[in-house]
This record gives sequence, structure tokens and C-alpha cells, in this order.
Amino acid sequence: TLVFNSDELAEGLYMGSLNITSNDPDDYLLNLPVTMEVGAGGDCGEAGDVNGDGDANIQDIILVVNCILYDTCNDCSDLNNDGDINIQDIITLVNIILN
Repeated sequence: TLVFNSDELAEGLYMGSLNITSNDPDDYLLNLPVTMEVGAGGDCGEAGDVNGDGDANIQDIILVVNCILYDTCNDCSDLNNDGDINIQDIITLVNIILN
């Protein structure tokens, strides 16, 4: 798991690389480019709190399920920030609630 923390960063695009070394003599160094875009943020509040009531709970899961079924999604429903709202966002939300 790779975690990025943007708490102390100004808005903007940040680029870097992740270097992975191995014992493979032909390809001992793998250099992966990584980017992180830091924005002003939205009005979503706490991660997983889709309905804005201050808690991530079963009500938020129901809201995301309904948003997928009836195409009534808000920006806070894309919990994994991949640009799509689908079952992966529900799984992400369940993991947020359980952890």
C-alpha cells in the first residue's frame, strides 16, 4: 500500500518517482512515475460521509447504492477518486466504515 499525505502541501501538481529494486540482474531497478494533484478540496467533509451528517455509516452505503441504481450521484460518491461511481466505491466505503 502506498499512501500520500497532502495536508501541508499547497495546491498544484506534484510529480515524483517510486523506485523499486529487486535481485533480478537484468531489471534490478524499476522506476515508476507518480503524480498527485492537490486541489482546494470539495464540500465532502470526512471521507465516506456522503450525506454530510458527520458520520460514515450504513446510510451513506444506501445513498451510494441508490446513486448507482438511479444515477443520482453527487461528487462525494466517488470515494476512490477514479472518476466513476460503481461497486468499487461501495467497497471503499465499507472499508472506511470498518476501519
